[in-house]
Amino acid sequence: MKAKGKTIRKAVDVAETVTNRFITDAYDNQIKISTEEIIHDDGNKTNVSTIEIVIKRD
Repeated sequence: MKAKGKTIRKAVDVAETVTNRFITDAYDNQIKISTEEIIHDDGNKTNVSTIEIVIKRD
C-alpha cells in the first residue's frame, strides 16, 4: 500500500491491523520512505512525504 502526507498514519494503522488481526501469517516485508516534490498550479513547489508498505504472507 502507498500513502502520502497526512494519510501516512492511516496506512500504518491499516498495515498493523491487517498483520495483527486479519492475516496473522502476514508480515511487513518492505517499507520505503521518500519525498515527492509537488508543483502547484501557481508554480510553487511543496515537498510531500510518502510511504510504501509491502505485506507478504508465508
